[in-house]
Amino acid sequence: MKRFVTCLIAAAILFSASQSFAAGPIKCAGCKTEYYVMKNVADKFQESTGGKMAPGKTGNKKAIALLADGKIDFAFCCQPHKKLANKFGVDSTTSENWTTTSIAKDPIVVIVNDEAGKDGLTIDEITKIFTGEVTNWKELGGADMAIKTAFLDSTVESGIVPLFKETTVGKDTPLLDSAKPLGSPSQLCHFANREPGAITFVGFGSYQEFAGDEEKSCEAVKVNDVQPSVATVVDGTYPLVATYYLIYDKNETSKIQPVLDFLASDEGMEAVSMEAVAIEQEEVH
Repeated sequence: MKRFVTCLIAAAILFSASQSFAAGPIKCAGCKTEYYVMKNVADKFQESTGGKMAPGKTGNKKAIALLADGKIDFAFCCQPHKKLANKFGVDSTTSENWTTTSIAKDPIVVIVNDEAGKDGLTIDEITKIFTGEVTNWKELGGADMAIKTAFLDSTVESGIVPLFKETTVGKDTPLLDSAKPLGSPSQLCHFANREPGAITFVGFGSYQEFAGDEEKSCEAVKVNDVQPSVATVVDGTYPLVATYYLIYDKNETSKIQPVLDFLASDEGMEAVSMEAVAIEQEEVH
C-alpha cells in the first residue's frame, strides 16, 4: 500500500511538471549563497522529473528586479519579499501578490583547536578574530597562544565565505589578510585539528562528516552560548544561520508548482540537504 501511495505521489509530480515544462525551463535567480542549494535542486529535479530549472546567481537585488519585470518565475533569496521589495523600491502594486515560502536554513560551524582553551565564542569575538583585532586566545580568556585563522579559498565555488561575512563581520568587510586559504572543507577541518590555536569555519554538513573522526582535536564551539545542531538551527536559536526563501507571484503559482512539489518530497529535501538543512515549506507573512 505504501509503495502504491508513493507511486501515486511521484506520478502526480510528473504530471504537474509536464504541464509546466511545455513552456520551457522554469527560470529563477537570486542570492549568491542560496544558488548552490538551488543548483543541486535543479540537477535532482531534472533527474527525477525530466523537467528543467535554470537558476541564475544574480544576487537578491537583480533577482527581485527580474521577478518584478516578469522575466523569471521565482526568486530565491535570503530575506522575505516584503523586506526586499521595500529595500529595492518595488512598486506595491507589483509586489502585493507576491508570497514567500521558506525552504531551508544554512548554518555555519566555527571550529577551534582544543589547545586554544575555548569552547564558546560570541559573534563579536569571532568578528574581532577574523578582522585581526584579536590575535591571541589569551585576550578572549583562552590559552596564551597565537590565533591561526583559515577559510575556504576564493577560487573554490562555494557560498560559505559570503554567508560567514554576512552573519559576522559584514558582507563588505574584508577578512584577515594573513588567514590561510585552503581548497576544501576537509582541509579546513584538518587544519583546525592539526594546528594549535587554529580556528576556521565550515558548513554544518562538512563538520558533521569530520566529527566522526575519533582522533580529531577540534570541536564545533558554541556561538552566543548555543551549540550548533539540527535542533538549534531549525528552532532559530543558533545564530550563524541564513534562512532561504522562494519568492513568487501567488497568482502564477502553477508555473512553479512542480518545483514546490519536488522540494516537499523526500528526494527534494535530500537535494537541499546537500548544502543546507532542509525544512518543511512555510509561508512567510
